[in-house]
Amino acid sequence: MDGALPARARGLRHARPHAGEGATTFELFFDLVYVFAVTQVTDLISHEHGAEGVPHGLILFGMLWWTWCTFVWLGNQLRADVGLGAVGFGLALVGVFVIALAIPSAWDSAGEGLPGPVVLVSAYLFVRLVHLVVYTIAARDDAGLRRQIAISRLPLLVQAVLLVIGVVVGGQAQTALFAIAMLGEWLSVYLTSRHGSWRIYSASHWTERFELFVLIVLGESLVAVGVGAGEHPLTIPLLLAAGLGVVLAICLWWLYFDLVAAATGRRVAELAGTERIRIAFEAYVYGHFPLVAGSSSRRSAWRVPCAWPARTSPSVRSTACASWVAWRSTSSGTSSLTSACSAPGTSRVPAPWSSWWGSHPRSSGCPPSGDWRR
Repeated sequence: MDGALPARARGLRHARPHAGEGATTFELFFDLVYVFAVTQVTDLISHEHGAEGVPHGLILFGMLWWTWCTFVWLGNQLRADVGLGAVGFGLALVGVFVIALAIPSAWDSAGEGLPGPVVLVSAYLFVRLVHLVVYTIAARDDAGLRRQIAISRLPLLVQAVLLVIGVVVGGQAQTALFAIAMLGEWLSVYLTSRHGSWRIYSASHWTERFELFVLIVLGESLVAVGVGAGEHPLTIPLLLAAGLGVVLAICLWWLYFDLVAAATGRRVAELAGTERIRIAFEAYVYGHFPLVAGSSSRRSAWRVPCAWPARTSPSVRSTACASWVAWRSTSSGTSSLTSACSAPGTSRVPAPWSSWWGSHPRSSGCPPSGDWRR
């Protein structure tokens, strides 16, 4: 009788994604709140004209990226649209939305209303706590995974303490403590997890989640081009600059989806155990960060003038500057992906050519092997 009920009517039971199963529609809906959050970060960088704008933006983007990655792991452990998974993802969605609302005042405690830093850190820790609780429940039948989750609690606790202290002291000390908190957890998780007992049951789900996030970021960059162009009179130089921005987005799409994503995805599907986990951390969790951060920088860089002659159109200068920042950051990210993808004992093409040649399926350490989405 219970089997005749719809999946969502079976209480808080959780179902694990099957091998070959992709992302759920609720996970796609979950990603949409990050579109708003990333826009808030890039707008913050654009409006903070001092030297602190970039580190502030990187810290906030790092916080968003880390929360998103933790729920990618969770979505590979249990379905996001059923029972416990739906509850966890729904609560986290609300928390991330509050984080996004607090981003403009993340370093402003003296404004009207609630202190921005307090709201930001409270919402961030709420999202992390939801993930930890749901992941622990979902791993109740897996002793190795439970042990790995327990190891990750200490870095999170240390990070929480540093974030709270940063909120209390404020100013430049807040920036330093936030940065130490983020980098400290990233380093400790990397050292304890790359050969740890995390689980990836569906390689296609894992790779598809990251591919969709890159697609979202590229789409957001197109919106940024349109918004930036709308702030200037419609002229020939403006149309050329906007066209350059669109062409760059197409090139980034080709560089990632046609060269890097296919080869790396095959590698994830071919491996198992600790080697699959190593690739997941090095090529995706850490390797994708400079890629998506570089693509997102195009929105804020649109308003940043480059050191070009004064007679050059401001729109051309800003677009070229944005293109250079995004391209260099994305090339760095694809180089990291290629390096992590290479099989042990194979030669690795030196950067910067690895982002072009080494990542291609015909030349990298990721040999073609039929359909990798399994």
